[in-house]
Amino acid sequence: MRLFIELGFIIGMLFSTTLYAQGNGQCVGRASGAVTVDVLDCSVYKIGQENTREDVSLDFIAGMDPKERSSFVASYSGQILRVFVAKSMAKRSGALNNNKNVLNGDTIWVYYPSKQPGCSSFIGQRVAGVLQEHCCLGNAEPPCLTKTDYVLTQTKILGPTPANKKTVTKTKKSKEYIQAMTYMRARQYEKARPILVKLYNDNKLDVEGIYNLAIVYSETERHSSAIKVLEKIVEKKDNDTLWGEYKELGKEAEFLLARCYARNQEAGRATIILGGYLQDKVLYRKYIERSLSHPDFGWIKTSKDYQNYRKKAVEVLQRK
Repeated sequence: MRLFIELGFIIGMLFSTTLYAQGNGQCVGRASGAVTVDVLDCSVYKIGQENTREDVSLDFIAGMDPKERSSFVASYSGQILRVFVAKSMAKRSGALNNNKNVLNGDTIWVYYPSKQPGCSSFIGQRVAGVLQEHCCLGNAEPPCLTKTDYVLTQTKILGPTPANKKTVTKTKKSKEYIQAMTYMRARQYEKARPILVKLYNDNKLDVEGIYNLAIVYSETERHSSAIKVLEKIVEKKDNDTLWGEYKELGKEAEFLLARCYARNQEAGRATIILGGYLQDKVLYRKYIERSLSHPDFGWIKTSKDYQNYRKKAVEVLQRK
């Protein structure tokens, strides 16, 4: 298939330029790997319009015949996403560096190649995918006409973006939240409950705040309500979308969920969680020990499920 005359000339020149650049290290150390991002903004990309690279001339497109032009424009079907990199397993590898977890915590633009517009399904969502940084030294192939060198593919929507950090910080400094924490420290859970419920309904609580609400529900004998909010935290834990200071809190939430199941006399669901602890005695030893003595499990102590669990737990703890 013959090359486009103008585009072929450009790509030929760019190919030699790229080889020179790579030889001089300018295209070494590109990022690639799995990432999880929060989508902050999205727009459908159109060549020559918003989000097109300002330092690139598009004159070569005018010289194409209609069929070639249509094919080239179609190759840029996709969206431009502004994302916050919540978790990165991406690496930069090269002669002079081998950095891991690159872009973690950064806000960047990425190109998402897709024939479906899809912006409405992305904004406000946490998305897992694979990030690849391209060498765009004059290259005309996607994403090199856009404002970014990053391409995001193999995407999977994990769920809504967690509460905005600024909102959470503002919430924790608010009189309402501080008052709720004061009530909790004084074990006045009934007074703390309506405050935390309102903040939760307004989507102003982070994982810690939601966990505190679950404690309030549990301490006021509203175990079914506690289960509903705890299941959301545990789902994030199981999907590996809890990071930083929330990882240990995820484990505490899971244990509280098992206790609430027990208080609701749902022995099967409680022991499914407890049984999972036996797969890693080192990581979950303290939870196994607590499960054998915590009074909440007294509500299911005569059940066959819990009795079988206790027997296995004792055996696991006795192993060297």
